[in-house]
Amino acid sequence: RIGQAVASNLDRDGLLDVVVAATIEGVGADAGRASVPDQEGALVPVASSGDVGSADEALSAVETVARETASPAERSHALRSALALPLHGQGGEVMAVVAIARSGGPFTEDEHEIFAYLAGQAAQSIENVDLHHRIERQEVARLS
Repeated sequence: RIGQAVASNLDRDGLLDVVVAATIEGVGADAGRASVPDQEGALVPVASSGDVGSADEALSAVETVARETASPAERSHALRSALALPLHGQGGEVMAVVAIARSGGPFTEDEHEIFAYLAGQAAQSIENVDLHHRIERQEVARLS
């Protein structure tokens, strides 16, 4: 799905929407979302899937930890397990945070690996989309 999203020239938010849906399906989560930092550094949701309302507190808690530490995080809150991964750019900055949650037990090691793989693919795809947009802007500026 992620490859198809890039091939379809989706924008960053569209790509994150595909990543969230694929991740939820891949690890059997109930809900998920992707958030990007705004100009003040606060995370702003740009894509979501599943029952995000019921999982909001768990997702918020794990997103905060992942953003602050710039590393994967897992937390449990009110009988929900949540897992978040920051997506890093080439310069090491956090481009986005993808978080998933589900009722029941914590995520398995295999599910962590699937999530990490999908997040890594997403980070590369987002960088490709951003590079494409940057080159387009430079070409327009050059021709002006």
